Amino acid sequence: YSSRSESTMVTTLHLPLLLLSALVAFCAASESSKLSSSSQETLGGLEDADIHEEGVRQAIDYSVGVYNQENNNLYYSRVRRVVRARQQ
Repeated sequence: YSSRSESTMVTTLHLPLLLLSALVAFCAASESSKLSSSSQETLGGLEDADIHEEGVRQAIDYSVGVYNQENNNLYYSRVRRVVRARQQ
């Protein structure tokens, strides 16, 4: 019976040590990313897109079209100006 309680105690000590090591690794990675150049883009992050690009224009047209279909109004909305476009 004592070997079972010792095994449980060892197992319960592994979890906090695992969490502590994960926290240390996360903090180290966070600090190293802060030290790297600020011009480096984050993987999967947002970046500016050219508003004249065909894909951006299609996304704008689609969005306004869906808005006009869902909006129960006598007047249709249209795009007057694009301030900024971003892509992932």
